[in-house]
Amino acid sequence: MLSIPDGVPDPVGDVPFNQIVDVFTDGSCFWQSEPAYRVAAFAVVLAPAIAFDSPADGFRVLAASPLSGLVQTSYRAELMGRRVCA
Repeated sequence: MLSIPDGVPDPVGDVPFNQIVDVFTDGSCFWQSEPAYRVAAFAVVLAPAIAFDSPADGFRVLAASPLSGLVQTSYRAELMGRRVCA
């Protein structure tokens, strides 16, 4: 066995449900053109309310993790980030 973890990681933060929030996901992959060496990861970020004077510390990382499984692509990493938010 390869001992590659699978499943969806638990979020590290809480999303407030009593207000409108902006949540962004991003998937990245190193060596995208080399399937044998691909390494992908994702992040989910909660953004503060949009304002010109929004402080930089208003952003919070809700989840971030390397992508599990054998298929390592930025697209799959992005989908995993969205799945964590669901």
